[in-house]
Amino acid sequence: MRHTLPHVVKLLVELPSLFPDPAPLVNGENHDSLVISKRQCASLLATAFFGAYTAKCVPIPAHHYQGPVNFDAWILTPSYSSKAKLFMLMNYFERSRVEIKDEKFEIHRLRLYGKISLTSWLRNGSPLSKFTVCDKGGITESCGSDVLHVDFANEFIGGGVLQMGAVQEEIMFSVCPELLTSLIFCQVMLEDEALVLVNAERIAEYSGYNTGLKFTGDYIEGESGVCRVAIDATCYGWGTAADEQYSQRMIQRELNKASVGFNHGFPTKNADVATGNWGCGAFGGNIQLKSLLQWCAASAAGRGIRYYTFNDRNCEGLEATVQYLSQRSLTVGLLMQAILDYCEGRLSGKGGSLFDFVCKVL
Repeated sequence: MRHTLPHVVKLLVELPSLFPDPAPLVNGENHDSLVISKRQCASLLATAFFGAYTAKCVPIPAHHYQGPVNFDAWILTPSYSSKAKLFMLMNYFERSRVEIKDEKFEIHRLRLYGKISLTSWLRNGSPLSKFTVCDKGGITESCGSDVLHVDFANEFIGGGVLQMGAVQEEIMFSVCPELLTSLIFCQVMLEDEALVLVNAERIAEYSGYNTGLKFTGDYIEGESGVCRVAIDATCYGWGTAADEQYSQRMIQRELNKASVGFNHGFPTKNADVATGNWGCGAFGGNIQLKSLLQWCAASAAGRGIRYYTFNDRNCEGLEATVQYLSQRSLTVGLLMQAILDYCEGRLSGKGGSLFDFVCKVL
């Protein structure tokens, strides 16, 4: 720490020279992409660490923006997750003191121009792609730069990472602090948008989840070029509001959100998607529905899926269902018809498992 803090001060002082002109907002209107150096990332994070960030540094309009980027809550809030995040950030600064790689960090805002109708999804003749169920490991822990990592995002990138949040997105941004710079440049995601974040280095090992998050040491097997895509699912919460996810409007919304997140060239056009229980948990999404919708979107984009269950018991039956459907030579359209038929019955009061239903009718 004796050497780390002076280094962080130096990074802070460098900010004006590193940004002689205001960096643009990646809003999809005037600028779709932003590429900055790793040193610029470090300087921005140092500015946030000291609470010295102002609109004069990197101007951001107040609307559609989640607020000032600083780490006050990590320092002032006595929680295990805040302490873990702060340790990870300091580990990042210490690593940057030793070496800042001569590499770039990229932010790309993708947009779906024109909603894809459910009729088009039903007519989609793409074969169902390979679907691998992974009961061990996780997206960040088990995947490299050869696959597309899915960030189960909030519509405001980073979600609750600056506060006490410590679930999938917040943990991803904590162990890869360069991702935090996207909070400065990115406004709220619209329903037809996704964000791709390229080449943020992982610097920390961790254990636990949510309030049990802990920093367990330096991560030394970092890999350059990892592509992460942020897609925000709809938050339904719990109770009767969760039934809305079975409506055609919301099915179309989630399909199109996954489609804009998967149908592009990062890291390569046909690279597998590493994903899992997107929009479930606190967002109230049904794992059976969300897993099959992601499969449809990935198949339409020509990508396979590596699905990490995170040992969630609600994933029971997923592997058997995938194996059965994969043997049936099905298309995206055929699976979508079965999903819509199930959802229609669900909204009319019928119960039962979606996995059981699609296996029965297909």
